[in-house]
Amino acid sequence: MKVEISPEFKHQANKTLYSIVGFGLIYLLLVLFTIGLCAAIIYVAYVLILKFPHFILLFLAISLIVSSLFVFVFLIKFIFSFEGMNTSHLLEVDQDTEPKLFALIEEIVEQVETQSPKKVYLSSEVNASVFYNSSFWSMFFPVRKNLIVGMGLINSVTYQELKGVLAHEFGHFSQRSMRVGSYVYHANHAIYNMLYNNESLNRLSEKWYNTSYYAAAFQWLPKTIIGVMQKILQKQYEVINKNYMALSREMEFHADAISAQVAGSKAVETSLLRSNFSNYCLNNVFNFYGAQMQKNRISADIYADQRAATHYLSNKFAYPEVNGIPQISMAEFNKFDKSKLVITNQWASHPAETDRIAAVDKLNIKLSNTIDEPALQILQNQSRSSEWFTRMIFSQGNYTEEPSRMASEEFAKEFKAWFDSESFDAIFNDYYTFNNPFFKADELSMENGEQQNIETLFGPARVNDTFLLNSYLTDIETLRQIENKTIDIETFDYDGIKYKRTETSEVIEKLQGESAELKAIIEGYNRDVFDYFYYCVQEQPLASKLKDAYGNFMSAEQTYSGQMDLYFDLVQKTNFFYQNHSHSEIAYHTVEVKKAELAFKEELKNLIAIHKANSNTLDTEVEGKLNRFISNTFDYFDGAAYINENLELLGLGLDQYYYLLNDNYFQLKKRILDIQKEIMLQSTVETN
Repeated sequence: MKVEISPEFKHQANKTLYSIVGFGLIYLLLVLFTIGLCAAIIYVAYVLILKFPHFILLFLAISLIVSSLFVFVFLIKFIFSFEGMNTSHLLEVDQDTEPKLFALIEEIVEQVETQSPKKVYLSSEVNASVFYNSSFWSMFFPVRKNLIVGMGLINSVTYQELKGVLAHEFGHFSQRSMRVGSYVYHANHAIYNMLYNNESLNRLSEKWYNTSYYAAAFQWLPKTIIGVMQKILQKQYEVINKNYMALSREMEFHADAISAQVAGSKAVETSLLRSNFSNYCLNNVFNFYGAQMQKNRISADIYADQRAATHYLSNKFAYPEVNGIPQISMAEFNKFDKSKLVITNQWASHPAETDRIAAVDKLNIKLSNTIDEPALQILQNQSRSSEWFTRMIFSQGNYTEEPSRMASEEFAKEFKAWFDSESFDAIFNDYYTFNNPFFKADELSMENGEQQNIETLFGPARVNDTFLLNSYLTDIETLRQIENKTIDIETFDYDGIKYKRTETSEVIEKLQGESAELKAIIEGYNRDVFDYFYYCVQEQPLASKLKDAYGNFMSAEQTYSGQMDLYFDLVQKTNFFYQNHSHSEIAYHTVEVKKAELAFKEELKNLIAIHKANSNTLDTEVEGKLNRFISNTFDYFDGAAYINENLELLGLGLDQYYYLLNDNYFQLKKRILDIQKEIMLQSTVETN
């Protein structure tokens, strides 16, 4: 298959190769320097020992030589590294077990003109990928790739779409020019290994320097030289990686073009549009069973449950289905995105889905005789594979007794009840997706309430404003990252105008002004909502329930920021656990952690009490650990090493604090919405 390589792809490939060559020259100079250093040290040591023979000088000379050799080992160790993928979570299939799948693979391989995969695996995910066990020598002796196809993917696409997804994966390796990407990957991996994977070398050098005072006399030498080399290599790594990311994005466009040639533009577009929703559905199934763990309930068939959840959520979000497969439009895909900020993220390995869809749509490749039946029919042993993954997924669960399996019919019913309890009703038209029902309280206005109506309160115009405010806030955060160089770009577009990074503060200031105005408008909308619903039930018991629910939420809203500050403060103070520090620095930091824990533990205790008061439960083991954490003061460092058991308690406390705070906040918000829904249904009945 001949798919033209774009000029941008060639440009990025050349830039990447030039950066690799540049690194190679610098690396060669470092190797020559190290060889010269080792040779000079050995020669000087030899001459000194001949002139001044003494066992102390001999030991010092040996230590100096070994120290210089550590520098040499640092530079060449990546050559002997090997990266293999753990496949214990994958199910290998072959021609005999899945003949239809292999027939499709062979058809694509022939069309794309590439090699057949060495092995084919099924995974539990909504994804497909290619991997291979690699080493430095893979750059010179290419290895055959293995294909992974997700059961979650097969379960949520058509045959034609699956064909396109697999063609995309093989497209990465289909033409000679694409080998540049593979070569760069190996080179980049080798550099990364040299920069960051030094644990074995560090352990080896530490053992040597602990043998005697003579051995330790020159431990500063390799540390100093390696430190300087790493700074040099880090700069080279950034250049190579940035170029490689740009090349990777072009490779994705190229693979999409091959995919469109094989399966047609429409199949590629529809699978891209649905990918996020398919992941969303399967993740919600996993979350549902996470909540069932305390009841010792597991799935009878996780992928039958995925189909049931997809069907329910498609109906809930009004996505049409064709042959049981939901159809996501571009309008729905971009529904929440009102951003006017356009950047090219130089560190992203994939272009945005919208860019990929636009590129495929531009190709406009139409095929006849496409197969739009569910791809699941391609699996001859679908029930066996589903059973294998269901068993694998639930094998690590922490169950107090032998778990019972939930039949698909029971799952569909309980999943609906669970999801409804964990989400906002569709009756509100996404008005509360990014919007909290907060407003500055003052006197009730019955007159204002009487003037409102549901069609306006939750209509498209007001909902769109909530999406726009969310995009403003997201854009401001992104612009701050550009300003402080967390996102390393020099220019960006906002609302069709190009800006330099030095002009970021001006755009932020403008957006802050616009977002403040829009926030005030939306708070007015929220006040209208309250006035309307209170007016509807002003002399009924629901009126006091509504007022109390709003009052509880307003109180939580006012304390939420301070509660999150406690969390982030402790998280920041615990970051040192993941960094290298001297023992004295660790002792200082642990004292600071203990100080911050005092207020944090008190607030965690309150959050647990609120959670339980709302008829919620905590896992017995988790609650026991939290109570132990709250009631005691722990040391995290014994003077020589970290105390992992206590660190795990601290980590659990942080995780549960964040969960409980946000869950309590969510429940207060949902209480308001549940009352509003009850009033709406009551009003409908009265009208009829």
